Amino acid sequence: MQIIKGFVLAMAVLTLSNCASLVGNVPGKDSGEQIEMRREQHAKTEIATVSKTITQMDDGTNFSLLINKPLTLEDAISYALENNLDAAVKQLESDIQKEAIVGERLTMLPSLILDGELSWRDRYDASFSEALNADEGGAQAYNYSRDKNTKRFSAELSWDLLNFGIAYFQQRQAFYQYEIAEQRRRRVIQDLKFDVSKNYWQAQTAKKSMQMAKGLVERLKERKHILQNQLASGNASELEALETVVILSEMEMNMAGFQQDYQRYKSKLAASMGLPADSVFEIADMDDNLIPDDTRLEIASLEKIALRHRPELFEQDMQEQISMDEAHIAISQLFPKPSLFYRYSYDDDSHLYDNQWHQAGMRLSFDLLSVPRKKSRQKEIAIKKSLVQTQRRSIAAAILTQLRIAVIDFEDAKQNYRHSIQIAASRRLLMKAHQRHARLGNGTYEDVIKNEAKFLFAEVHRMSLYLEMVIGEQRILNSIGSEDIGKAHFLKTKEPATGVQTVSHDEPLPDKHTLVQKRENTQVPANVMQAPKREHVLYQGLKSPRPYSLQLSSWKTKEKAKKMLSGYVGNGLNAFIVKTGINEKSERWRCYEGHYGSIKEARMAKEALRLPTAIVMKTPYAVYIDHFSTQRAMADMAYTLTQKGYSPYTLKGKETDFQILVGAFYKSTSAETLSEEMKAQGIQAQAVRR
Repeated sequence: MQIIKGFVLAMAVLTLSNCASLVGNVPGKDSGEQIEMRREQHAKTEIATVSKTITQMDDGTNFSLLINKPLTLEDAISYALENNLDAAVKQLESDIQKEAIVGERLTMLPSLILDGELSWRDRYDASFSEALNADEGGAQAYNYSRDKNTKRFSAELSWDLLNFGIAYFQQRQAFYQYEIAEQRRRRVIQDLKFDVSKNYWQAQTAKKSMQMAKGLVERLKERKHILQNQLASGNASELEALETVVILSEMEMNMAGFQQDYQRYKSKLAASMGLPADSVFEIADMDDNLIPDDTRLEIASLEKIALRHRPELFEQDMQEQISMDEAHIAISQLFPKPSLFYRYSYDDDSHLYDNQWHQAGMRLSFDLLSVPRKKSRQKEIAIKKSLVQTQRRSIAAAILTQLRIAVIDFEDAKQNYRHSIQIAASRRLLMKAHQRHARLGNGTYEDVIKNEAKFLFAEVHRMSLYLEMVIGEQRILNSIGSEDIGKAHFLKTKEPATGVQTVSHDEPLPDKHTLVQKRENTQVPANVMQAPKREHVLYQGLKSPRPYSLQLSSWKTKEKAKKMLSGYVGNGLNAFIVKTGINEKSERWRCYEGHYGSIKEARMAKEALRLPTAIVMKTPYAVYIDHFSTQRAMADMAYTLTQKGYSPYTLKGKETDFQILVGAFYKSTSAETLSEEMKAQGIQAQAVRR
């Protein structure tokens, strides 16, 4: 007995002490200080977490090794998917909903309740009874029917049939909630891929612009130093020196802007990858050998794809299913609640005839006063279902608008990029012409520098439009809910393309013939003058023979040669590719530069262009295409040949015209073979001696 009293007293003391602690924790000055301390502690932890050096990826790859080499777009996207915090949050939300499905399914099981009691009393619960009518008898003696000590146990298994049906719909709703979380995670991943791709390409463009400007700035600094010496000795004019200083200052300012853009976009890329903004890494060079397809995107097909695959619409479908299940639950709750049960009981009271027994049966309950509330709930669910349907239509309209704008921007970017190619090609030819004139003494170095700067800005403008075109393509893929963001789909390589890659989804998507619609009647925009048709002019010869070129490199594959050609052209060389070899085993792709009248002139150019590894080659034979009186018309033909996979170059004719040629060979038979190949493709070609 004393033990029991002591136990009760101890429980009372613990209860009172807990109440006192709760009263002491009422929000006030002290709790506010605690909150501030926690915030400061969290801030230190978060700064340490964000600023820490990430040394290892989830797959075991050492990231410090990864950033010691140029980072490719595929590496950036892969790393972002593993380490971006937004993606990690959505993954955790999805995991929570997945576990909630298990919890809801477990509620469908019957309930098993165990109950027991072990207690002691200090007195019997004795009582007496009285007759209802006093005349029938007096008071009876006291008696009791239970022992002072109680020991009893029961186990009840019950199954609420109505709650079982409701639990079925609730576990289905939990599954729909999981699907919603998955679609939200999927959309975050799509947006993340788009952001990484956009930031990567922006950094790529800024990097190339910076490299081109850097080369020109170095040459300008050398020229400035030479002019200063010549100016001091009286061999140069002050005007030449001032022009060089002005051009140098402008280029240094532009180069600084490119450097700032490069660092800015790298910081954005690092943030999207889940890295600190000041992470040190370099991005790999990307091949900008993608050109616009000559086909127009069919918006109707893209709209169907978007409406089938955008995660937001799938989420609304799941919300509608949840509303329907809510309606089913509300209807079922209007019925009485039947439940089956089985109970086993044990009681060791000595006054009982049997100390254990079994019970089984069915209970039925019905809350009549809850019917109006449940009817109101039904109306609420019906309105909610209409809301979900309206929201879906609104989201669908926004998605289609987003897609249409993305397609329009992409088509505009393609058109502008085509023009920029022609402008850059013309600027390059003009720059080369000034360089040749300067080498022959017919021009000034300042004119060469000015035209190099103009070509640089034309090339930067071309790369900026290329960036808009690539980002526009990725925006279309993001608008239709594609999982393949970061890859090319509506652009093709300079080689003849076999088709547009399809977008990977759960179900197969339309092929190229469905995605794109051929232009049957291609119209030239009003702002672009269409040159009148003219007859093809046969080869009239050159102003002076040009049988020599400089061989820069030789490769087994065309892809490698094209990649090197981009670098040569980017450095201001008049480079082109020539295929040699009589069969596949002996096939080589050679990169040549220029066309010179003698070995001496070629060697002088080799020294002037700082090409110590170049080889002077005699290549007197080539394939003549046509001649033009204007650079604009010549640039159009050069662009057409480039699209067909050839590498054209130009030479001055006997008069003031420009002649386009392809190839440079030692033997005339090689030029004749290439000429026949081009004729088979509908190109008027003639093997000639240049």
